[in-house]
Amino acid sequence: MNGEGLYQWLQESHPALADRVMFTTGDVMDGDTRSFLQQTARPFLLKPFTPSEVKAMAREALKEVGKWRRNK
Repeated sequence: MNGEGLYQWLQESHPALADRVMFTTGDVMDGDTRSFLQQTARPFLLKPFTPSEVKAMAREALKEVGKWRRNK
């Protein structure tokens, strides 16, 4: 299963988890990949990425989870 398939499955089966997905890709030149990433509006990293980039993206994601919990 690729990332798009996993994301679609999460949306159908566990929508709350789909809102927490972060993608990595090495193929943003492909129109389908670019379109999919734009449609999801989820964060993504381009390969190759550094550990510090992953940490920064995770920090931002955790901030969003914190905001979501405070607003519940």
